[in-house]
Amino acid sequence: MFFKLYFVDFKMPSFYQDAAGEYLKRLQKYCKMEVISDKNQKALLKKIQSDWPCLLLTPKGRCLSSEELAARIEDMEQRGNARWSILIANEDKQLYEKLSGPVVQMALTPLFLSEGLTLVTALEQIYRAYKIIHKEPYHK
Repeated sequence: MFFKLYFVDFKMPSFYQDAAGEYLKRLQKYCKMEVISDKNQKALLKKIQSDWPCLLLTPKGRCLSSEELAARIEDMEQRGNARWSILIANEDKQLYEKLSGPVVQMALTPLFLSEGLTLVTALEQIYRAYKIIHKEPYHK
């Protein structure tokens, strides 16, 4: 599975960068993950892989459990949908309505979180999903 995760980076604190780096390292065992950021939202949208399905992370989407996310990832892999864009959305929904291709909205939480915290949470949940898929213990 190959994910490209996009987010607007407004000078992310180093502790979020460190946490994201740790989960990216852990995810290498299960999938390929590329993180792409830009300080300008419009410029970021132009970088999105338009021919890939897009998962839009927004508090207005449907919340999934870790098990449901694992099942969705496993289903995507089995169906051959091995490339996905993931976009962390802030409150400016108008720009995201211009995305081409199929867009699925999902929420990690109904709360609006900072981009850094959302990035780390998204990576952690994808990592947790892969641990579930491979029937590996999550907690060390």
